[in-house]
Amino acid sequence: MESIFHISNYVVKNQVKFVTCTFLRNAITWWNSHMKAVTQDVVYAMDWKTLKKMMTDKYCPMGEINKLEIELWNLKVKGTDVASYTLRFQELALMCGRMFHDESDEVEKYVGGLPDVIWGNVMSYQPKSMAKAIEFANDQMDQKGNYKKDCPKLKSGNRDNQRGNGNAPAKVYVVGNAGTNLDSNVVTGTFLLNNHYASILFDTGADMSFVSTTFSSLIDITPTTLDHYYDVELANGKIIRINTIIRGCTLNFLDHPFNINLMLVELGSFDVIVSMDWLAKHHAVIDCAKKIMRIPWGKETLIVHGDRGSRGSET
Repeated sequence: MESIFHISNYVVKNQVKFVTCTFLRNAITWWNSHMKAVTQDVVYAMDWKTLKKMMTDKYCPMGEINKLEIELWNLKVKGTDVASYTLRFQELALMCGRMFHDESDEVEKYVGGLPDVIWGNVMSYQPKSMAKAIEFANDQMDQKGNYKKDCPKLKSGNRDNQRGNGNAPAKVYVVGNAGTNLDSNVVTGTFLLNNHYASILFDTGADMSFVSTTFSSLIDITPTTLDHYYDVELANGKIIRINTIIRGCTLNFLDHPFNINLMLVELGSFDVIVSMDWLAKHHAVIDCAKKIMRIPWGKETLIVHGDRGSRGSET
């Protein structure tokens, strides 16, 4: 209704008149009775906010409102369907206005229900209005979709993969391809892994985190053999099967340690590839334009610079 007021340029004093002219059946009967009881001058002197509360009290019992508030409180994106989430969020927010003291509370709740794949970026953007939050969230999903369509996603790792169940393979980079095939949502640089400098690719499109078989010899941790396999597609199209992992490795950013598990695979251009799952777990945000990565650490935010900057600084 507020949108109609805005589009039609209804002045405040005429808003109640316009709304009540649209009433039908029981609503018009209720309104005429109320107007008769308090006089026409009184009812048309009220503002839209007062009328909206009267309508809510009349036609939306508190028990039903409570149910809607619970639904809104638990509302989250299903899969990657941000459009449906946004529509339902807006519908519920109209009926559950008492949950939000101001728009910033509504924005915070909306962003909190977004999927991990874009949550960090939207949080970093710090939208000041619902319109900005929705616009940026949709832009982020579009970017992820455009990249993912060319980068097969590893389905849930399971033992059926050994029998060729059709799971899409994870994708990694090999010599000669990494420099030309990198998506914009990546940061590359040289950082410490278990006290050895490693060339690392942080990639929001990678399904798993990997370490090259060559570099793994520098890590003083005994690899573990899994009882199931993962199919991995190299950038040249070759698909290989891997089942060896090094658990408990330590990435070091600005003297801050981060735990990571790495699957062993043949890599050429990089020693390590860090996946979307690791980035999401640590709420890391990649700034594509500046080629930096922001990682929350307590009350601090670590700012990790890629190849275009230094080895890092923090704020």
